[in-house]
Amino acid sequence: MSSRNRQADAHWTPHPNDVRAELRRIAVSRTFAESLRCCALLDHLVRDVCNHKYQIAGATVSRPGRPRTGSTLGMHLAAAVQMARLRNRLSDYYESEGRANPLRIRVPDDGYQVSIDFFEPARAACQPDHASCGA
Repeated sequence: MSSRNRQADAHWTPHPNDVRAELRRIAVSRTFAESLRCCALLDHLVRDVCNHKYQIAGATVSRPGRPRTGSTLGMHLAAAVQMARLRNRLSDYYESEGRANPLRIRVPDDGYQVSIDFFEPARAACQPDHASCGA
């Protein structure tokens, strides 16, 4: 399937082998080299994205509109801290050594469910006024 068809198809999902390859690239990167927890959390979130599970560190993460109880608040705060660390590392990774990767794995600020998107590095680097881009 061409990249244009991927973008036009709202139901496009990357092949599991492509996702596993992206996870491997992230795990062996300098950005994630000393962060086994972030790697494990990302692996967990990516594995569960298709199953619509919302489990982090053994506690169910509240969905919007669902109140958090005092007994699980500490777990939610710990999960929120780890998620912030993961988001920062992913951002750093894709700004540097992962900038040419064909997939982008992101964790939106407003939730715990990852998004996996196709990315065209050559197109992203092109500016409309550059003749070398073929535009």
